[in-house]
Amino acid sequence: MTGCSAREYNIEHHPEKVAESDSIDYIQRKYGFTPEIIRSGDFVDFGIADWNWSSDIIVRMSHDDREFFVVTNPHAERERTMCMDNYQYPEIKAELENYLSQNIDGVEGVYLTQGRHYPPHVPVESIFLYESDLFDENNHELRDVLERTCAEIAVWLVDEDISNDEDFRFLDTFTTNFSVDFVSFRSEKLMDEFLNSEFFGYDTEEEILSKYIDSYRICECINGGNEDKYKKFV
Repeated sequence: MTGCSAREYNIEHHPEKVAESDSIDYIQRKYGFTPEIIRSGDFVDFGIADWNWSSDIIVRMSHDDREFFVVTNPHAERERTMCMDNYQYPEIKAELENYLSQNIDGVEGVYLTQGRHYPPHVPVESIFLYESDLFDENNHELRDVLERTCAEIAVWLVDEDISNDEDFRFLDTFTTNFSVDFVSFRSEKLMDEFLNSEFFGYDTEEEILSKYIDSYRICECINGGNEDKYKKFV
C-alpha cells in the first residue's frame, strides 16, 4: 500500500466496509447509539435502479426493533463525506399527518418521499436528513426538515370536495421548497385498487385516471415559483 492510506486502499477494494464504518460513526454522533448492520450495497443490490449510476452505498441497519438505512459515499474525502439517514422517518411522517389532518377534512393517508435534492431512485416512502438535522420539537420544526429534503407529499382522500382554493390557503405559509398533491378518490375500494396498480401517476391516460379519481390538486412551491393546479374528472 505504498503511497496510499489504509482508507484509500479499503475504498478501492472494500468500499462497502468503509461505508458501514462511516455510517456507524455517523449514527453514533447523531443519535448516541450504536446500530447493528443488516447489509449494505449499491442501488442495484437493493433493487432500486437497473444500473449502477452512482457510487453511493446504502447501509441497512437496525436498533431497538426499528430498521432504517444510511446512504453515504465512501469515495468522498472523509471530512467531506455526507451521510443521510431515515431513522426518524416514522416521527416525521406522523407529525406531517397530524398537521394535514388539522387543516384538511377526510385525510385517509399520506405518502412522503424524498424530493429533488437526491437521485429519484432512492427507496420510496423515506425521508433523508443531513447529519446536522436532528428532528425533535426543540430543534428543527417539520417545515425545516421538509424544506431541506425538497420533499414530495401526496395526500389521499375519499369523495372529498377539493375545489375550493380557500381550503388550501394554509399551505401559503408552509410550502416553501416542496410539493403537496391532494387526490380525492371515488371510493375507498378504488383508492386501494389504484394505489396497488401500475397506473399510479398523473401521466396515465385520463380515461384510466377518471375511473379511480374524482379530482386532484397539485400545490407546489419550488425555487420561488408557485403552482396550484386543480383537475376534476367528469
